[in-house]
Amino acid sequence: KIVLQTKSMEFLFNEIDKRAHFPSELPLKTFNLTYDVFEDYCLLLGIDISQFELKKHFINKELVENRNIIAHGKYHLVDLKAFYDIYRTTLELLRSVKDNVLNAAVLENYKKK
Repeated sequence: KIVLQTKSMEFLFNEIDKRAHFPSELPLKTFNLTYDVFEDYCLLLGIDISQFELKKHFINKELVENRNIIAHGKYHLVDLKAFYDIYRTTLELLRSVKDNVLNAAVLENYKKK
């Protein structure tokens, strides 16, 4: 994994002035967005992950684990209060991620410094 990450970062740094292109060799995962995968994306985009550390358990347990239970056809009952808590927290998290991605794009945090 470190070898792939190093090659990916070298590619990004060497090609920074060119149009963005993500070849399939980059270690970007598109399945089960666990906190660790989310952390990798934040690193690539130049987003400070520390502000999301308190949401690690929520992402892994409430979102990914519950999604996997449902996706694999298992019955999963969530009471109404828990649903609204998950819903509210997810919206807050999505808004924060959106704001951070926009800020990183405007500030060009993804570029080599």
